[in-house]
Amino acid sequence: MKKVSFYLMALFCIMLGFTACSNTNEPEGEKQEEGNMKRVAAAFYYGEGLFEGMNYFSLRFTTETLDLNADPVVGSGEVVVLDIFSECLEDVIFPKAGTYQVVNMERVENGYAMAGANYQGSNLGCYIMYAEDGKPKADANGNTGDFITSGTIKIEGTPENATVIADVKLEITGETKNYKYVGPLTIKDLSE
Repeated sequence: MKKVSFYLMALFCIMLGFTACSNTNEPEGEKQEEGNMKRVAAAFYYGEGLFEGMNYFSLRFTTETLDLNADPVVGSGEVVVLDIFSECLEDVIFPKAGTYQVVNMERVENGYAMAGANYQGSNLGCYIMYAEDGKPKADANGNTGDFITSGTIKIEGTPENATVIADVKLEITGETKNYKYVGPLTIKDLSE
């Protein structure tokens, strides 16, 4: 369990480093209109992922007052990372609308979300990380985050007005969490 905490904390620090290097002239993260995921911290498209015909999207949100796009990082809350394999819309880089099952690396014909996992020292899939006052925060057991291992992620709308709903279960705590974001969701193309 301490190994999981170490890897989650390391990933959180790396994410803080990447966001701290962002251009300060850019907006401070797209803000939602409703729901408990308050900001889009980052959203990436990596092209065809592990399976032919399925495109890899990594969507990262923050809850409460946490803002990873501020320099320095401020606030408290959770970083919610949702890695999804989906068909891509034809005219824009955005996942196909639908409900994605969180699974352990199994191909599901209509797309899926990858369950959180620690693979060769890297955190992959869906997981959360805790933060307080802009820094990683450990829970009572020393964990700085938790893996999402089951549940569903529903995506609807367009990049201009997206809805993302995650009803998920965490591995370490066993908690069921419900996350929601409504607002703009611009996805950066990193496929090349």
